[in-house]
Amino acid sequence: MALALSTDRLKDDNLLIKNLKALENSGYLTDIVTSKTSTLTKGTLEVKFVYTQGSVHDVRSPLIMKQVLDTINELIVLNTNVKIEMDDQTQKYKAVGSPLEVGMVNFLVQNRISVIDSLEEKENINKYSLRTVIPFSSTRKKMVVAYKI
Repeated sequence: MALALSTDRLKDDNLLIKNLKALENSGYLTDIVTSKTSTLTKGTLEVKFVYTQGSVHDVRSPLIMKQVLDTINELIVLNTNVKIEMDDQTQKYKAVGSPLEVGMVNFLVQNRISVIDSLEEKENINKYSLRTVIPFSSTRKKMVVAYKI
């Protein structure tokens, strides 16, 4: 009952909650990734900065080293469920999945990293051995995906 009342109150603030479990989990959020207008409805996100090795890098800077990009590529590929599909209208490949994951994969594409090859490698060879997936839990406040590399 309390969650239903909370949903009604949030609706007054123009926030739509489609799933009561999502509302319950929202109490554990520490970061929310949004577009520049703070909306979550458009569904397209873009990487602007990368934080690595204690430094923040503007992704438009040519100073992002290949080694950093290769590491980011591996991390994104191992931790995404994005699929690459042919867009019927444009006849170009596009990433399909959650907006956050698609935004990260698009960042790799913009940096001329062969995402299709990386995703195929993840699926087709035993270089990465998936050990376990522990779904997000409001008690633990995290999700775990573990690979043996």
